[in-house]
Amino acid sequence: MIARMADVDFTGPEGPPKRCKVCAYVLDHLGIVGQCPECGQPFNLADPMTYTNKPPFLWWTFWMPGLLTAFAIGVALYLLLIPLMGYGWATTVAVPTAAGAILGYRVQMQWAVLVLLSLIVASGMAATLLMMSVTGGLCTLILGTLAVLPAFCGVCVGVLLRTHLKGTKFTQRLHLPMLALLPVLLALIEGRHSQMAVVTTSTVATLNAPPDRAWQSIQFYEQVKHRPPWLLYVSPSLRPLYTFGQSGHVGDRKTCIYERGRLVKEITEVVPGKRLAFKVVEQTEIENDGVRLIDGSFELTPTADGRGTVVTLTTRYEPKLAPRFAYLPAENMAVHTLHGHVLRGMKEDAEAAPAGHK
Repeated sequence: MIARMADVDFTGPEGPPKRCKVCAYVLDHLGIVGQCPECGQPFNLADPMTYTNKPPFLWWTFWMPGLLTAFAIGVALYLLLIPLMGYGWATTVAVPTAAGAILGYRVQMQWAVLVLLSLIVASGMAATLLMMSVTGGLCTLILGTLAVLPAFCGVCVGVLLRTHLKGTKFTQRLHLPMLALLPVLLALIEGRHSQMAVVTTSTVATLNAPPDRAWQSIQFYEQVKHRPPWLLYVSPSLRPLYTFGQSGHVGDRKTCIYERGRLVKEITEVVPGKRLAFKVVEQTEIENDGVRLIDGSFELTPTADGRGTVVTLTTRYEPKLAPRFAYLPAENMAVHTLHGHVLRGMKEDAEAAPAGHK
């Protein structure tokens, strides 16, 4: 399936169409001697050695090389810019846009196919970063989702650029390195982001249990018994294995071991039946590329009738992902999902346990 009507195969009285040896573009209507308007390859229709009559292998010729080129350049740009510059406009927007532009520049297919290929490039680049342990699971999910729109916009830019350059004397292939250099130039202009403002997120739940039982049911994410929601299970760094240590007194430390990495939380305030606060003193390979955890707290308030307890779980963190307007909604959803998972565990334990259960 090819977008150019000139490339439709036909065999007339004069035989099959004469095609460019490099890109298979049909040359019959371009004169005896010239250059392929698609790739710049010279031809002489009087010399059979300068053209071919063989139809192209569509699967490979018209989209696979462009897809692989866009994917490889996009991953290379991520691997260069993320360690050096962190997350900003260059990595979040410019890299997928450049990869999409290369895809649109190299691939000539119908728009439906280009949309599909842009999705493959965006998701494939993000998945590669995860497999190479460059990003954590949640960061990969957010980055890949945000890359979809810039990648498709880049495809449109690439198509327009190729269409415009057909009428010029420039060799189109020389423009590919320029497309790849644009994110690097933007990253140099943007620079590395300084420390970002701390974000505070709170989630509230009502437990059908008095404050003393609600207090006994306080637990950290790593201690919750039921399976985490899929959003929290996409990354090995969010899959807890076990915990050890105490959390009943100020100064106690609770160490939480994950499939990859660990968290150490130190208790900073204990007001039995009312408030438990902690700070994170160690964060090893737990979404370190996207966030630095600071502290958190459990606030317990009895309901008006004294039979229930309102629990407010609060977390503070320093974000590392920019631009903030793009990442903040996804971060809020992830944190509230984590809070909800913990509060559900508290609710199940508090409402099922008899008084005095620890």
